Amino acid sequence: MSLSSSRAAACVMPDAAGLCPHCAYRRSTDLLVEEAVDLAVAVRADLNDPVQVSELRQRCETGTRALLAAVCRRRSGASR
Repeated sequence: MSLSSSRAAACVMPDAAGLCPHCAYRRSTDLLVEEAVDLAVAVRADLNDPVQVSELRQRCETGTRALLAAVCRRRSGASR
């Protein structure tokens, strides 16, 4: 499956090929989370210890995504 066909399959808008605002926002958010995690791992982990790098990466990504989800819920009023 090509990138454009996988985008189209995940996109909620017909013929948008993953370029609708929702998909673009999700992709941008994913890239920003990856960059933030990379930065946190680079300054906190012993980069010569692959186990520590992997564990910190997983913990940091999980925590960051949980914080983002909580903020989104609060802003949408879902926590009321």
